[in-house]
Amino acid sequence: MVKYLLTGHKDFIDDKTEFILRRDWFATNLDNLWSLDLRSNKIKVIPEGFFDRMPKLRTLKLSNNEINTITWNIIRPVWSSLNEFWITS
Repeated sequence: MVKYLLTGHKDFIDDKTEFILRRDWFATNLDNLWSLDLRSNKIKVIPEGFFDRMPKLRTLKLSNNEINTITWNIIRPVWSSLNEFWITS
């Protein structure tokens, strides 16, 4: 059962000019995930549906990435359960 997921600094860097976070890079069952730390990974885009099936997520750290916009449809699945949401540049 995954409760905490911490990525190492720049784990998701590739040579593409636009880096898109992909849901299939993570375990399919994240129902018990409490904390997701994706800081400093050069993420530019979070796709719609990425946070689906993470009902217990309390902490989301997205700071120090290259994200310009997070729409309501992307964050809605976890918004009511979050206690901490970090998104600074």
